[in-house]
Amino acid sequence: MTQDLIKIADEFFVSENYEKAEEAYNEVLKNQNIPEAELAKLYCNLGVIYSVFGDFIKSEDHYTISLDIYKKIDNSKGISNLYCNLGVLYYNTGKIDFAKEMYNKSIEIDENNGNMTGVAAICINLGAIYFMQGDLNQAEESFYKALTISRHLNLDNNIIIASSNLGNIFHFKGNFDVAENMFKETILISHKIPRIEVLAAAFSSLASLYYSKGNFDEAAELLEKSIKICKDNKFKEPLGTAYYVFGEIDKARGNYNKAREMYQKALDVYNSIAKKTGIIDVFCALASLDVIEGDLKIAETLLLAAFEINSALSYAPGMTENYFEYANLNKAINDYDAATEMYKNAFKIAKSTEDKEKLAKVSCEMGSLSILTDDIKAAQNYLELALDLSELIGYKEIEATSNLYMGDLHANLSNRGKARQNYIKAREIFEDFDNKDKVELINIKLSSLSA
Repeated sequence: MTQDLIKIADEFFVSENYEKAEEAYNEVLKNQNIPEAELAKLYCNLGVIYSVFGDFIKSEDHYTISLDIYKKIDNSKGISNLYCNLGVLYYNTGKIDFAKEMYNKSIEIDENNGNMTGVAAICINLGAIYFMQGDLNQAEESFYKALTISRHLNLDNNIIIASSNLGNIFHFKGNFDVAENMFKETILISHKIPRIEVLAAAFSSLASLYYSKGNFDEAAELLEKSIKICKDNKFKEPLGTAYYVFGEIDKARGNYNKAREMYQKALDVYNSIAKKTGIIDVFCALASLDVIEGDLKIAETLLLAAFEINSALSYAPGMTENYFEYANLNKAINDYDAATEMYKNAFKIAKSTEDKEKLAKVSCEMGSLSILTDDIKAAQNYLELALDLSELIGYKEIEATSNLYMGDLHANLSNRGKARQNYIKAREIFEDFDNKDKVELINIKLSSLSA
């Protein structure tokens, strides 16, 4: 009877029906005569389930019990697997040093045992740490190593995770076509296996790419799919990502109330699973809205909180955004020296991590600041860089904003013809975004040129 119930629970687990799997496994635990190897696997699977549910304390407790049992029966494969799972858990909760320790213990066992499947999995996890810390080249190397091993061994589960992560790297580096292909491969294989949690995450990642390209309707369609999958299956992390990307789209469209609502939903999800990198991203996003709407004290509070978390994590993308939004805050209060320093810090990190999206965004605002400080040469250089990058990678929002600022620069220099050209380019993109406020602003600027 017990073995039959374990089989049923395992089937629920493999099919990602985690609620029923949890119920069945806990029913099995009522039996005191379970073989130790079976008991260790059971606790490990429950740890996975609770991690997916966002209950990381319960997840760690179950992983630890499983690890102790595997050590007792000297099962090196099980020990390595638990070290890996604990590494993932610590990574997700921002305990990066513990995560690295767990991964290194796991990969040492797997390499000694010739377990290349395990090595591929750890390469994926170490790649995630390198990515978070801004070492995109090392991350890319780790993910490609995992992908090569996984393709050789036909490990579809690893292929989709490695491909998705490589897609994120190429998105950051501005190679949108390669990123799109990686995400689409992830979606295709995730459908086939199926791995619906990875599928939900891939929908959100591809949507984020489409947001960068200005394809908002396509992005929204993918996000709706992701949200439905997450709600139906209680997947939290990809749900937070979906809400966050929706917020980015609404902000680009000028729908600030809707954007705030989406960001807050993302924050609620990230808080529930202690996803610190996500919390940083949302704090910066909410602060950006507060700066736009003039709530500068609230913005500063959020940015200081983000800095505190960033300092503990060394989260490079988050630190870039943190400096960038703090610069915007300083610019809003006319503290141009402080704004310049913050923009330079953001620019330095974006350049060192080869994050072309953020490099374009920071260059754009540095150009705007240079106009305010009457540094015409610097303004022209920064805005030309922002335009070159945004046009090269297809980052439509920054292309529009850079054209708007370049129009302002030419208007200040009385180059009305060039100003008009830039304003019209900016207006065309903002019209595609359905951002009525920006379109109205540009129309006013165009009218003033004719006055």
